[in-house]
Amino acid sequence: GPGDPRANNATNGNARPPVLANGNSVGASAPNNVDTPPTVKKSGAIPELSNTGGGRAAFLSYAYQKPELPGVFHIYPDESYQPKVVIPLPPGTVAMSRPVTPSDFLLVGSQVWNVKTAERVASLGIKINQGDFAALSPDGKLIAFRDRGNDSAPIAIFSTEKRSQTVELEARKGDARLEWLGFLDAKRLMVVWSRWNDTRDNAVQIWDADSGQGLSAFGLGAFDRNDMSVSSDGQQMLFHTSDTVGYVSLTPKKPKPTPLPMPDRRALGSVNGMAFSPDSSRAAIYHGGWEGISILEWDVTKKKIAQNGTVPINAHDISFNAGVGDAFQWTPDGKHWLVKGHLLLECKSGNPVWMLQSLPGVYASPIMLDHETLLVPVRSKNHENFLVSVPFPWEQIRRATAAMDDPAQPAMLRPGASVSMEFNPGPLRFMPADQMAQVLGQPLAERLKTFGIKVEANQPTVLYLKYQEQTGDALQVVERRSPFDFRGTPTGQTVNETRFQLEIGWKQAGTDRVYWKTTSQGSTSRSTNAATISDQSIHQEMVDRLKRQLNSLMIPYFIPEDPTIPLLPAISSR
Repeated sequence: GPGDPRANNATNGNARPPVLANGNSVGASAPNNVDTPPTVKKSGAIPELSNTGGGRAAFLSYAYQKPELPGVFHIYPDESYQPKVVIPLPPGTVAMSRPVTPSDFLLVGSQVWNVKTAERVASLGIKINQGDFAALSPDGKLIAFRDRGNDSAPIAIFSTEKRSQTVELEARKGDARLEWLGFLDAKRLMVVWSRWNDTRDNAVQIWDADSGQGLSAFGLGAFDRNDMSVSSDGQQMLFHTSDTVGYVSLTPKKPKPTPLPMPDRRALGSVNGMAFSPDSSRAAIYHGGWEGISILEWDVTKKKIAQNGTVPINAHDISFNAGVGDAFQWTPDGKHWLVKGHLLLECKSGNPVWMLQSLPGVYASPIMLDHETLLVPVRSKNHENFLVSVPFPWEQIRRATAAMDDPAQPAMLRPGASVSMEFNPGPLRFMPADQMAQVLGQPLAERLKTFGIKVEANQPTVLYLKYQEQTGDALQVVERRSPFDFRGTPTGQTVNETRFQLEIGWKQAGTDRVYWKTTSQGSTSRSTNAATISDQSIHQEMVDRLKRQLNSLMIPYFIPEDPTIPLLPAISSR
């Protein structure tokens, strides 16, 4: 838009390399040292910090800061934007459940809502609390329920039209524990039990919810509710046990599980989410943690691995509060993966192309309503809870990805290009400038490497860092001498905290023309597990934590010359 600060000169780089390659792990961690260390410049320090007093450290992971250049990186809904769906929620923590197959209905407590029309269509007189087992049929006419605190209770099925119980399932045998229940369609209810025997395997039962008659039953290895996923047509289940990932057809009277090939058994120890593609022909899991995330995809029809590799995100990027939204799912067009309802990855590359910014009022993971809309649980300043709709910015995403894939489209930055890195230090308390440049530059260089961007000297596009520190408050050191010593016992020792301010941005080399920037400030943490506490030790803890969080900072990897084309990844925020 008007005033867009992007420069006219461009660096085209090479065509985007694949991030997910069959049998490869593209984007592995960089060596301990940055290939090309940041250039240290003594000028350009940030203005002196104001003395704001003590408080919790405001590290980067707490909130993504708005860039100071409007319209460059984030995609903000217009001020006149009104959500198409607004559903009021009861105060406090509320139980929500959505059908496992596509549906227009949502269970909010004991109320059934049509999320397309934002209308309440039914309300039962039962109390459903957070954590209870509750499932809604895709047509919104049946609710299966069991109190989590009563293991001996049967599963009750209620009719939302009659507002009364219609069927009771005495499904539990022995000391089995209920793990999951959900409707496969308007009539079939699937129940998963954990059997506390020597093998601790699971029993899966499928019931006719109208008659209460059992349709089929089979056993599987041990898994919990996070280790399974049902296909959108309710015909297949994907599961993960301690020694395999497999799928099973849910239509035969005696279903038989089918294992899928695994390239590395170690991946089974850190599976975070799994899903079928919309047509059930493919299945995928995402696994990993703070060191990185990988996605493994299968062609289910051919029972072979389709692709396997790392993606340029880690656990910081997806550390969204748990909620009713799925941890991992395909978009209805089968071209993107949605992680925890807020991070959109392109299937063919694994690159993040869009993120819904985590704001203080968003208290649970969003729900993908359809290809166009997310439902986001939001808490207002008056402590009122709502579900509001947020549109996927598909048009902006398509324009940006098409421009990135077109070598003829000029860009200041794109995957495959080379950039330089510049460090502009202000006052530092303990580390020399060249050491601090290496400490802060390394995670950013590793982050860029996952996008196929190299750090080299004398490049026209520069990633710059401005960083400075100052002495903060004098903190009294207290020691917790028992688990019940919540206030701590004074030791008589004091230490001085460190406050920092950081600015990171992309700019044109040799000029002050900035394409994008973001800032953050914070201080040392007010708690430590260090055996010896000193100014230096708490400063080092702060630097170590900041370094880890820089490794997950969502910085642009594509900056087109055309100011009407969004940067990638795009971010929506309110």
